[in-house]
Amino acid sequence: MLGNLNQLRKAREMQKIMEQEVTDVTEDGVRIKLRGDFKVILVEIDGDRDEKLEKALDKALKQVLLQSTKKLQGMVGDIKF
Repeated sequence: MLGNLNQLRKAREMQKIMEQEVTDVTEDGVRIKLRGDFKVILVEIDGDRDEKLEKALDKALKQVLLQSTKKLQGMVGDIKF
């Protein structure tokens, strides 16, 4: 049980570190800012914030991360060490 608690603490620490990482990319008048945990912070097109696009990108990123995580867990679960 203590091992699980330590793993949970480490996972939370890693999450906090990833939340602090920010990537800011601008290309052809489109600016996107993402946190390291793939949370969309900002989407601007020609200087105008687009909150609908922010929400849609955030939702899509969450779905792809969830799907990828499930697949990887299945693949790792099949590997025998």
